[in-house]
Amino acid sequence: MKKIRVFILIMVMFVISGCSSEVTLTINDNIVNEKVVIDVSEDKNKKEIKLAFRNYIPIYKDDVLSDTEPDEPKTGVIYYNREDTGNQLVYTTNFPLTKYINSYALNSAFYSPYIKVDSSSGEVIISTNKNGMLVLKDYPNLSSVKVNIIVPYKVLDNNADSVKGNVYTWNFTRNSNKAIYIKYNPKENSANTIQGEEQTVNLSKDKKTPLQKLVEENIVLFVILGFGGFAIILFVVLKITK
Repeated sequence: MKKIRVFILIMVMFVISGCSSEVTLTINDNIVNEKVVIDVSEDKNKKEIKLAFRNYIPIYKDDVLSDTEPDEPKTGVIYYNREDTGNQLVYTTNFPLTKYINSYALNSAFYSPYIKVDSSSGEVIISTNKNGMLVLKDYPNLSSVKVNIIVPYKVLDNNADSVKGNVYTWNFTRNSNKAIYIKYNPKENSANTIQGEEQTVNLSKDKKTPLQKLVEENIVLFVILGFGGFAIILFVVLKITK
């Protein structure tokens, strides 16, 4: 029986026209959460497109399926979690960081993916080569792919197209001859998020109006004047009512 590799996640998207996709890798505690969202809301052949995606897709590159096998799980094989929200197909799974190099999606999408964990410092490097994305050059109907890497640690170096907080984003098109490169230290938290929160709190505490400062500095005087004023008003009222 002839065996073929499964068209999974990014690789299978070439069959879709008028859809968008976003790949997000969230790294925490040496675990990589891989999430691929495929938006088919703009495609007229939504039902047919969904049928092209199997319910059970193996997560590792060495797992294969025969082209005639039913869409059912097999013993000993780990599959992506699949969710159909109506307009989107969402595939998610978790990898140990040391095994993510064997991800089928990673190896199908990129030339020569590379992951290194320094044994002494613990620093982690994730990179691909400068040839861009394999699927964009192999399949002309796929125009672009957006890749996000979320890291809660101190990033030492990166070549992301944009950075927002702890989210590092790369945008790939067919003409993108560039690599993904990010280096981080999992022993240190991200300075961006922690410092930003602290600065917000400190600013809110120190931001006082001149009137607030005047009241705080002369609180005793204001209390005395308040009681004095009340006593005068009470005295006047009693005089009038007699």
